[in-house]
Amino acid sequence: MEYELKKIVRIPKLSEIETNLDDYWIEISNDRERLDDIKRLFKESIKIEELYEIYKANVRENMSEYYFYTDGSLMEINNKKKMGLGWILCKNENDREIYKQFKAANYGWPASSKAEVLAILTALITVTKNATVKIFTDSSNAINQYEKYKKETSKRKKSKIAYHISWEMIFYIIISK
Repeated sequence: MEYELKKIVRIPKLSEIETNLDDYWIEISNDRERLDDIKRLFKESIKIEELYEIYKANVRENMSEYYFYTDGSLMEINNKKKMGLGWILCKNENDREIYKQFKAANYGWPASSKAEVLAILTALITVTKNATVKIFTDSSNAINQYEKYKKETSKRKKSKIAYHISWEMIFYIIISK
């Protein structure tokens, strides 16, 4: 199958963000703090260790640019809905070689849009500080939700956006990078 991928966003470097960073800045000074950060965002599972190992490899490689291709899916198997999410990381935008990859399943309140958002979230959690990130997705819904959440200033209105907790985590990661 062939997909048309759309660029969701270029995550700005911290120095490019025009906001009061004193309200958002969280210093992640070592690997232990990053593991704690991942554990706060996700329930206990083997996938936590996998994300942490990918993050550590990115630190060792001194990665400063990331090119993620994300996807989420929802299907019904034996009358049960199954939700999958995943991404691949390439070393540069035009590279077809997969550098790292991640895949997982998620349960509870299954929806394809949720899977797409979780794929983006799990990709971002592996990014090192002060990096430039490009995320490519085939989900126009994820792109629209990102733009809506980014523009909204009211916390009450943000809480009404689908998957607002996941979007809050995504923006927490962006601001803290």
